[in-house]
Amino acid sequence: MTNKLSAFSLILFATVMVLPSTAQASLARLIEQLQLCEQQADTVYRLQCFDNVVAALPEPETVAETPVAEKAVALNEASEDFLNITEMWEYKRGMWKFRLINGEVWRQTEVSSSFPFSTERKYYFQQGMFDAYYLRTPGLNTRVRVRLER
Repeated sequence: MTNKLSAFSLILFATVMVLPSTAQASLARLIEQLQLCEQQADTVYRLQCFDNVVAALPEPETVAETPVAEKAVALNEASEDFLNITEMWEYKRGMWKFRLINGEVWRQTEVSSSFPFSTERKYYFQQGMFDAYYLRTPGLNTRVRVRLER
């Protein structure tokens, strides 16, 4: 128990030191409220206290949705479906991962030597059957299956 408590205290201290002062104050209030709830002896009141604390939290920021093309995009066609890839890297032999501007990391799930990975190209997703996603690039009649990293 003391190891868990000291690890929690260390993480909490590191978080408080990194956050700006307004965020530190709100985090301190949140911790106080959670500690007060934790001290409730009756389980029903404790649960109700936690529910009230969570209900008072602000709504989380929404992340931009990843665009998925309904149909293939032609070579010189302008499209809103192109992905904003911030970085891409090879993580296995012939397999690639790439990070989108919204923070999502996608990975290639099948080897394809004919599919070009390059920072100069534009890419888009096309949805397949059974919740499958394919990465495509304009002007090529080839695609590669990708999956969102969890």
